[in-house]
Amino acid sequence: MTQDTTSVREKGRAVVLAALMVLSVVAMGAAFAAPAAADSPDDVNLNGNSFWEGEEVTFNAIEGSSLSGDKVIVTADNGDGSVVKELPVNNGNATLDTGAIGTGTFEVADGSNTTSITVSDQDLTLEPEFDSVSQGDSLEISVDSARTGYNLTLTADGLSTSDLANALGAEASDEDDYVLIQDVSSTDSITIDSSSLNQEEYNVSAGVEDTDAEDSFSFEVTEQSDTNIEFGNDGTATGVLGDHNTITVNTDDASSVNLSVTWTPDNEEITIFNGTVTANSNSDQVKIPVNTHELLKGATQDELIGEESGGSFALDYAMNASADYDSSPAEVWSMTSSFDMELTQGGSNEDRGLFRVTDRSTESLSTYAISQDAYDEISGGNNIAAVAEHGTATDGTIAEGDVLVTVVEGTGFFGYAENLSENGVELGITHTNPGFGGDEVTLDQLNNGLVTNESAGQMAAFYQIPEDNESNEFNVTFDVYSEDDVDEGEAFNPYTDTTESFSESFTVEEPTLSFDSDKYEVAPEEGQEITGTTNIAPGNEIRVEAGAYGDNGFVEDGTGVVQDDGSWAAAIDFSGEVQDTEFDLEATNRAYDDYADDGKLVDEAEGVIGEDVGATPSLSISTDVPSEVAVDEDATLTVTVENKADSGTAAGNISITVDGEEVTSEELELEAGGSQEFTADFDTSSAGDIEYSVTTTGDDGDQDDSTSGTLTVAEEDPGTGDESEGSGDDDEGDDEGGDSDDGEGSPGFGVAVALVALLSAAMLALRRQD
Repeated sequence: MTQDTTSVREKGRAVVLAALMVLSVVAMGAAFAAPAAADSPDDVNLNGNSFWEGEEVTFNAIEGSSLSGDKVIVTADNGDGSVVKELPVNNGNATLDTGAIGTGTFEVADGSNTTSITVSDQDLTLEPEFDSVSQGDSLEISVDSARTGYNLTLTADGLSTSDLANALGAEASDEDDYVLIQDVSSTDSITIDSSSLNQEEYNVSAGVEDTDAEDSFSFEVTEQSDTNIEFGNDGTATGVLGDHNTITVNTDDASSVNLSVTWTPDNEEITIFNGTVTANSNSDQVKIPVNTHELLKGATQDELIGEESGGSFALDYAMNASADYDSSPAEVWSMTSSFDMELTQGGSNEDRGLFRVTDRSTESLSTYAISQDAYDEISGGNNIAAVAEHGTATDGTIAEGDVLVTVVEGTGFFGYAENLSENGVELGITHTNPGFGGDEVTLDQLNNGLVTNESAGQMAAFYQIPEDNESNEFNVTFDVYSEDDVDEGEAFNPYTDTTESFSESFTVEEPTLSFDSDKYEVAPEEGQEITGTTNIAPGNEIRVEAGAYGDNGFVEDGTGVVQDDGSWAAAIDFSGEVQDTEFDLEATNRAYDDYADDGKLVDEAEGVIGEDVGATPSLSISTDVPSEVAVDEDATLTVTVENKADSGTAAGNISITVDGEEVTSEELELEAGGSQEFTADFDTSSAGDIEYSVTTTGDDGDQDDSTSGTLTVAEEDPGTGDESEGSGDDDEGDDEGGDSDDGEGSPGFGVAVALVALLSAAMLALRRQD
């Protein structure tokens, strides 16, 4: 039987074609079914979800299983199982409007599976920074909610959505029925630019696009103010932490303005302090010193605010960081060194600024000695710079009865200057040599306090050096302790990271007073100076009394002021007093009598009117002359006359005598330190001794100075010429010896040169043979 292979192939081909046709039909059916699947929502599985009230959610599974049955039942999870809502299932999906069931916990079941959901109320609060805004300025509105990432809707009465969107800026979009701002965080803000808005009041309603949360607020756009209320110093108040930081407010024509200082950690604004600034009627600038040491402690007006100028500041509120922020002031300062400042008036923002603090430091410790009078002047004010002007640095010593001043230069302690030790700052004086078993001397502060000058960065303490302290040694110390360098429970400075220490030492001396001379000559004129020295403080006065007794008796006095170097000069009027009258001098300072060993600080001297007591400058002589010369050799006597006194003019005469004959006689007048030179030649034509003398005489006829001597003129020694000839013979002998040396060699050449010449000739001969 013949097999029809062709029909078999054809049948096989037909089977394959049939199979392909079936697959094509299936594929076409699938292609037409695809749009229906694309229209179904994404899979949403309810499994303990949380929603905000008003959200609408479509789901198709519970606890991971697709919905079964034709409805889903929502019951309140309150124990009684009451049905709150039934949801139809269409095409495997159910839709829940959480706004229809309220807030709380609910059970959702489809007959086969059950889950629990929570619906919460979304709060929404919008709060404008001010109730009004000057046209052209911006107004910030804070937006707070428990929810984050939601879409905010806004409408305003009397304002189109397009105009509102324009005022809100680029982040807002006009959705016709409302303005939409997307992806708003739980703590956020929006800003309204009032430039395009009319001067009127606006009521704004706000909501959330997918929940029932809503709120509203109002603000007014007012006319732009003509006043220029602003912070001074380019909007920045800068001070040292621990001192006062002064805020300057330029009030222009405004009588008052609100000041607020705030801090914004973690996007949450916290008020540090606020209050009202009021300018005086004749002032348009108010300066407000803020004690940074009291800041963040809930301080009172008197504690926080220093003495204002140009007006006043009334404190309304001051933050207590420990209570209000759960942090200590030191912890807050470790997080920030600046706060924001804001000026407002009538609900409108006028200016913003920065309140900034810098770190403190100590520069130096110095000690000075001043007089009691200087202390009375300085301690009554804060002119500590006058200490250096009226006193002198102790330089290791100070007199009993002086006032010791310790001056600290630095910053960061003026806010608590009255409580230094409580804040880890110690200023002390220690007696360092009381001796074994001796009592330690304590120096007490005068006025029981400090004098401070914050603007100059100076602080001073005053101590009276008591009597009976001669030779006692003291050490002055100033320390600012950091927390790391004190024991637990001891005070430390909250503004210092590294301990600072300074010290000065001094020894106490008995007060002394003395004249510069035992006897003074004065002219019968006014303004005659009597001088002396003392070791008591500069600025003290020395009283000098001059008294004579008898027929020409008188009593005159003058006062000298002690200078930095301890010198003093008292001018006394001796005009009209009789020539040659002798008198007594007494110098005293009664304020120091109790501190002197003999109970009186005094010195005595003598004086005379017009009498020479050796104080008149003399004409001193010095000479330059050889002691011996040969006959006919030049010889000159050179004389120098000098006035060696420290002051005054010396006048008189000089006489030079040579060989019994006065060769020079001249008058001369020299200022203090001046000199004049004279010369006289000697006649040396014959041998022998020539005597000379020089004398100076003052203009009073008395001899001032003199000197004399002898010049010897010697005959020429006959042996001298023979020695010269002998020397010449020796020289000739040397020359002959030189000729003899030359005779031993070739004329004009040495032996070495001759040998070289001989060798050269031999070599030349050999070369020619070659």
